[in-house]
Amino acid sequence: MHFLRERALQFYEQATFTLERGYCEMLFNIEQALQLYMKYLLYRKIGDYPKSHFLRDIADRLVEIYETIAALKITSKGGDRSWRCWNRPTSPLGICPLKPGGRTAKRRIRC
Repeated sequence: MHFLRERALQFYEQATFTLERGYCEMLFNIEQALQLYMKYLLYRKIGDYPKSHFLRDIADRLVEIYETIAALKITSKGGDRSWRCWNRPTSPLGICPLKPGGRTAKRRIRC
């Protein structure tokens, strides 16, 4: 399923290029890039991904899966004090799961 990641990166690259031509075109490409990359991360962890095109649905599922994985790792490492950034997927798009009981790490895409 690496094609999801490759297509996401292509849409991201296209978004940076289209920023000069128009805001709406850039937003379309960013949305596509986010959808595909989040689906790639889900497929990598659970072997499937939602067939939805709604960013909110895909993001909710991604957070649910990664939060569960993070909670399992933290429990096995000895509680909340052992939280580190080791469970974040590396991503040029800045996608990362929630810290259990914490808030979303927000990053802005710089154009």
